[in-house]
Amino acid sequence: MKEIILFTFISSFTLSFIPHKTVDFRPPGTMKVVDNFYIDQSEVSNGNWHEYLSALKEKHGERSAIYQQALPDTNVFTVDNKPNLPFIKTYFRHPSYEDYPVVGISYDQAKAFCVWRTEAVKEMMQRSGIPPVNFAYRLPTQTEWELIANAGYTSKQEKSLRKANKRYNNKARICNMKFEQTGKGYYSPAMTAPVRTYLPNKYNVYNIYGNVAEMVDEPNVAMGGSFLHYYDDIVPTNAPLTYDGPQSWLGFRSVCEIY
Repeated sequence: MKEIILFTFISSFTLSFIPHKTVDFRPPGTMKVVDNFYIDQSEVSNGNWHEYLSALKEKHGERSAIYQQALPDTNVFTVDNKPNLPFIKTYFRHPSYEDYPVVGISYDQAKAFCVWRTEAVKEMMQRSGIPPVNFAYRLPTQTEWELIANAGYTSKQEKSLRKANKRYNNKARICNMKFEQTGKGYYSPAMTAPVRTYLPNKYNVYNIYGNVAEMVDEPNVAMGGSFLHYYDDIVPTNAPLTYDGPQSWLGFRSVCEIY
């Protein structure tokens, strides 16, 4: 059972290493930024968190403190997002939302997930006979996050964006955020979108802005804004947000450093 859970985990995060004489290792689920530094292609999803919980349940039991402490706080939808009250029962539990970003997660829960993810990937590599690599998943620093956010687009992506703007009269949505021009034809949804939605950036990273704000390694600081925040308030200056505990608009993605 444990092997099945780890195999599912690896598949979900798109393991990319090729066992040649010299191992070409890319940490599962990530995109390369520089030689030893990688970032998740998308925000951690409900599906990823379900795999995490399954592994904890298998190892420690459903009634264990470690399992119970890893559960998301689904009551976050009662605080600042009243139109989405039904999500208290459905957002994390219903299969329709497997590919949506996990929310209701605390800073400590996110860090614990990164530790578990590191150990799970290393265990699978050992079982598969892959030569060992010294690496660790963690939350990004604010500087690292800004590096990815400021990358922009490739020429091919910019061409696609120009076509979209031409088609939609310069109103093409580039991220899941609110816009000041909401009353002038822009659509601003009141909820998250799947983690691989909208145009990825130069590093092929999705939703670095919008959808859910993303925790960094400094406690109570998040970057990128969310579906509840205005584009012009966040994006031009990479304005940080503060939070106090789990939120309906707050998630995270990991980075991975190879030592």
